[in-house]
This record gives sequence, structure tokens and C-alpha cells, in this order.
Amino acid sequence: MNFYYMLKEMSDEEIEKYLSHEIYSLENISKENNHYGFIGYNLHFNPGIINILDRDEEPFIEEAKFHTGYVSKGTKVVFGCNTCDNGMAFNGGMYYTIDEEEYVYEFCKQIKDADVRCSEELFEFILVFLNYYLGNKGDRTREEMFRLIMKTDCTYYDSVVGHKLSDFKGKGNAVCTEYAIMANNLLTVFGFDSTIVLGQLKIGNSDVQDHAFNIVSYTDSDYNRKDILMDFSSSTDVFDFRYNKIGDVPYIIDLEDMDDDFFEKFYCNESHLLFPDYFYVSENCMLLPIKTSNIRDYCVSRCKIPVKEVSNVKQK
Repeated sequence: MNFYYMLKEMSDEEIEKYLSHEIYSLENISKENNHYGFIGYNLHFNPGIINILDRDEEPFIEEAKFHTGYVSKGTKVVFGCNTCDNGMAFNGGMYYTIDEEEYVYEFCKQIKDADVRCSEELFEFILVFLNYYLGNKGDRTREEMFRLIMKTDCTYYDSVVGHKLSDFKGKGNAVCTEYAIMANNLLTVFGFDSTIVLGQLKIGNSDVQDHAFNIVSYTDSDYNRKDILMDFSSSTDVFDFRYNKIGDVPYIIDLEDMDDDFFEKFYCNESHLLFPDYFYVSENCMLLPIKTSNIRDYCVSRCKIPVKEVSNVKQK
């Protein structure tokens, strides 16, 4: 939050100068800690197309399930991979590239005039900003936005080029990966330790779906260290006492009740996190949770998936 209070006294030009230096530093740190260069699914040989039958060593699809710290420009976000019956595997075109960071500057210029009293309120402002920046649900579906071009005989694949994060601005097509990555970068600029997780989510009786969310560490207003799970894209509605919807907030889970070895499980194995669904409203810097009947099941995992076992996998 220190940077937030610094913003109050800074001009827009000073903000731009500060962020330019800070982002450069954060990107260098991130590149040292994250060696993938991509987030999501990626072919091990990364040629765009692999004919499994022509390889002595069976190729596999690697999953970069975690990314800690700032996501640098040039990073590829791979949201799917495919195989077809004749042993071809491809993921060319099923990704977009982080090509801009203007939203970081825009958010900082907007937030400096807001009355934010605690970290939790900053989290709410981030969601409000992302909803505004990415736009309401558009006319085009995500499939229409990222239409794949493939020859019917599966002999080769023509990549769809030009997919960029900036393509989502104002279109209403953004889903969990865009929200998690952009929220992660905003949180990191403001001094929070944030990790993007590509896992799964099941709400109530709904089907399990691939899902991206954040694990964030911060110090609250009482100087207590907290580890929380934050979900910006699968947010929670807030209602007034007349049951009129007045907005939405990030879905937040306090991880303090997890086992001591949670983070070892988080980084090494598979972990299912079961929590009741709730929404909260911020009142005098206090969180007021209101439980509902739904149960959310968050899952994180890290593994290598053989190509032959993957078909039409898409990261939502």
C-alpha cells in the first residue's frame, strides 16, 4: 500500500517515470525466477506441429502451471493444445502474447484519487478497473475471436497470428487467464507477492473447468501476514439488504487454516481446496462474509502430460 499513498502526491508524468523504472526491475526479477517464457500448455519441442510417429522420443506437453511475480512483455499465454487421429500435435495460434502494459499506468492514474483505506479495498478497485478496461460481454464468442485454421486432412496447421493481450481491451471476450495475469501485474506493482495458478474450479454441482486464479501474500491493517486465494474472473455478487445487486468483488479465500505443508503441496503435488462460497462487503476496513449454499473446489497441480492423452484441451 505504500505505493498507493505515494501516488497521492505524484503527477501523471511522475507516475509514468516511476512505473517505467519499477516495471523494468520487476520484469528482470521475473525472468530470473520464471524460465518458461510461456504460461499454460506448451509442446516440449515447440515446433508448432509434431508428427509423433516420426519421433523416437515421445514428445509431451509441458504445463507451466505457476508464475510468480510480474508477467513480462513477450510472454506467451497458451490456452490450448490439440491432437488428431494421425498423431499430429499442435498448439500454434492457440496462444496470445503479452504485448502491452498501458493498463498498469491507467490504473495507477485512476486509483490515486480513490479513497482506499486498506488492501482489501484495493483488491475491489482492481476488479472494478479490470471490468471497465476489458469491457462487458461482447457479441463475439471467444472461439470466434480465436478461430483456428486447420486443414481437414490434419497434414499441417496454419497458425493464427496476431493474438495479443491488447486485443481484449473493451471487447468483453476476456476470461480467467487475462484477469489473473492483469490482476497479478497490478498487485505486484503495488508490492504484493502474487502467483498465477492455472488449475481447476468446481462450483456447487457445476462441471469442473480449467481455471486461472491468484495466490497472494500481504500484510493486513493489523500487521498480520496473510496468504489468500483470489479469483477475479469468477467473482462474487454483492447485494444490498433488499437483495438488489450492487456490484461484485473478487472471491477471496483466507488460507491460514490450511495445513502447514500446504505450500509444499502447492508447488510440488496436487491440492484440492474446499471452501464455502461467500460474498463480502467492506465496511470500515472490516470484511463481512455472508455464506451461501455453494461449495467451491479449487485444484492446483503440476505434471507433464503425454501428447497422446490430450485432445482438444483448452485453458479457459
